[in-house]
Amino acid sequence: MSGIFPTDPAPATATLDSNQPTAVDYSESAKRQSRILGGHLWLVKLSWSRMTRAMLAPIFSFANKQRGRFGEFTIVLPNYATPNGVGTGSPTIVGAHAAGVESLSVTAFTFSTTGILKDQDILSIAGHTKVYMCTADVNSDGAGATAIPITPPLIEALVGSEVVTVNDVAFTMSIDDDILSWKGSAPNMATVSLNLKESL
Repeated sequence: MSGIFPTDPAPATATLDSNQPTAVDYSESAKRQSRILGGHLWLVKLSWSRMTRAMLAPIFSFANKQRGRFGEFTIVLPNYATPNGVGTGSPTIVGAHAAGVESLSVTAFTFSTTGILKDQDILSIAGHTKVYMCTADVNSDGAGATAIPITPPLIEALVGSEVVTVNDVAFTMSIDDDILSWKGSAPNMATVSLNLKESL
């Protein structure tokens, strides 16, 4: 692990892409066949507006220290730091979950809350680096429990009681290029853009 990505200056744009490798074939009769080829990864594209070199220095310096694709770090994406849902309580996993399931049983959310999480809110599970996305709005019941549909399917089994994080979810990532470009312009101004890939 090579640190925590700087939060200042914040990027002007932050794009989150879902990358699920697949293969799709069509037979002579035009019947479609598809299959999943590999594991899911989140991709992030960050760009900073034109500002002084001194203002951008923390970003360029941190990225340069990663030595291309070698380093790994954590990053909280500004536009995903706070869930669209209420996201309150101290959520934990209920019971064992097998790898491959597409729903998480969770308790200890705030009781009886409509929209405790919303479609496209993200979450992470203590002890696991993978980040998951909620695929529908969910409500908590009178005991603070709910079932959260997720994508991608769970990649590692859970034993139960793991803490679930829904605020300030940190992605584990690496820079997805060995070439780091600093685009300078007069007088003493610059822009930077970075492509990141989830690292598990």
